[in-house]
Amino acid sequence: MTFSDYGIKDELTAALGKQDIHEPTDIQKTALTPLMDGQDAYICSPTGTGKTLAYLLPLLTKLVLDTKDLQVMILTPTHELASQVIEEIRTLVQASALPIRSQLIIGGVSNKRQIENLKKKPHVVVGSPGRIQELINMRKLKVHKITAIVIDEADRMMFDESLDTIERIVDELQTTPQYIFASATQQNDSQETIHNLSPNIIDLSHQANELADEISHQYFEVREMEKITFCRQYIRTAEPKRAIIFVHRKEKGKELFGVLRDHKIPVSMIHGSGDKLQRVQALRDFRKGKSQILISTDIAARGLDVKDVSHVINLDVPHQSKQYLHRAGRTGRAGKEGLCVSFIDREDKRLVKRFNKELNIDMQELFMKHGKITEEKQD
Repeated sequence: MTFSDYGIKDELTAALGKQDIHEPTDIQKTALTPLMDGQDAYICSPTGTGKTLAYLLPLLTKLVLDTKDLQVMILTPTHELASQVIEEIRTLVQASALPIRSQLIIGGVSNKRQIENLKKKPHVVVGSPGRIQELINMRKLKVHKITAIVIDEADRMMFDESLDTIERIVDELQTTPQYIFASATQQNDSQETIHNLSPNIIDLSHQANELADEISHQYFEVREMEKITFCRQYIRTAEPKRAIIFVHRKEKGKELFGVLRDHKIPVSMIHGSGDKLQRVQALRDFRKGKSQILISTDIAARGLDVKDVSHVINLDVPHQSKQYLHRAGRTGRAGKEGLCVSFIDREDKRLVKRFNKELNIDMQELFMKHGKITEEKQD
């Protein structure tokens, strides 16, 4: 079936065709009809399977375009994910020529400019709950005609401060919207909260908590003090087309950044406390291929969609299977092959068995010998 068969507007279907997207993915096939029917839903499937389009296409199709009312609100946990979603919308709008107005609303930038842009009366807003709630309180963002709310990365959003803010936003609504929750994983702790917001929600999970078969998993045993030097050697040897390197702390990331830069390896870096404009520029350089390597703390592990990431490298191996899943899911997207490589200190080798068992993967141990990667253990 084509997208048109599910009732998606012909203009949007044609816009997808310009991106060489002609057939729905499995999660899209599962989600499009219920969402077109206005059903509340939890969309859960592995990263890279097309969840964003699964909810955007029905919502954009159903927009009433001859009104100035705000109709759709999409809430995300990070500025990067919000920027990614708004870019997806704008790409579809530009290619389809539909008069859909959208706006990004996030913290860390001038709210004066955002307030000015709201005068253009967007049909869709995408952003962080905190800044959206702030503008609602200022009576600059009118939400009384909202018909749908999307909570992306729901397993992360339905807790603590984010949940409190979402509930305050919902309290401002004068309608009963369609609720859509999207995530790559499901947490039992969040399900009760979700059902309180949406008692009639349906579960549209598809291979939740799984990694794509196209991703291969490898590891090297590397002493902690040698990881940065080893990482530089690995990059020179493996020559990844485009790689994301994950670190636990920004201090180690900065050290690795300096080493790679000194060795003329094109590299960018993002971390949670970084300047907003610097983070945007770093991601832009990585997407455009100006940087071969992106160093990141886990801020980039969720929701970030960069095409053709060939390698994910865990300089610091995660200690939870769920965290490994989110990191590894940055590669092997949309059916393409990918590689997740971890540098594991001997004390952490127990994690290999955990990941293999809990994620149903097979991590292969490799070795670096005379400047070459080999399956043969050194003498």
